[in-house]
Amino acid sequence: MTRVRHLLALLAIFVACGASAQFYSAPKGTVPGSARTMGTNPAIRIDQRLNMVVSPDIEFTDWTGQKVTTGELINERPVLLLMIFYKCTSVCAVEMVNLKKTLRGMIKDDVSKLYDVVVVSIDPTETPDQAAMMRKDFIDSYNRPGTEEGFKFLVGDAENIDRLADEVGFRFYRDPKNGRITHPAGLMVLSPERRVCRYFLDQEFSAKMVQLALKDARDEVVGDRE
Repeated sequence: MTRVRHLLALLAIFVACGASAQFYSAPKGTVPGSARTMGTNPAIRIDQRLNMVVSPDIEFTDWTGQKVTTGELINERPVLLLMIFYKCTSVCAVEMVNLKKTLRGMIKDDVSKLYDVVVVSIDPTETPDQAAMMRKDFIDSYNRPGTEEGFKFLVGDAENIDRLADEVGFRFYRDPKNGRITHPAGLMVLSPERRVCRYFLDQEFSAKMVQLALKDARDEVVGDRE
């Protein structure tokens, strides 16, 4: 009987250790179509290139299928720039939800009045139709009639996406074998002269702080590093 009890005790310990190992085991690889921030990967980051002026000739395709350049997109009002991809259901989705909350939190300052919102897909396989669907959903959630003009949702080829990402310091990785994308989270504020004025390096953005940064950017004032 004693030997049986001993065996049962050992079996219980083995099961407990197995359960523990399963619980703490890291997920293997990235799920296709997903994105994640890589806190342990120094290559996936946002370099704060404050005072950098974005080139005016970086070309994208807007949600209607029309070609547009950064010089045409950013010239009248400050811009909130978000670099994500539309199929992403993880980090990007969280950023979009939080951006909506931020914009709604700026009660007295509407999109297309004080500022514009520019969302750029970092996945060169995405289409204007996908941009249009995401834009419509975002505008419907924002729910402030007359502000539609200020929402610019874009797609582009790898060369132009990478060029913009490099200029604003957005360091991400697109696996050439399977198209999986790993990227950081963050929001950038650009002035009407395309000057990088402020970074918000997180998935959540304070409405008050973003509002102040936009007003500074309107006057070409460069903010502090995060």
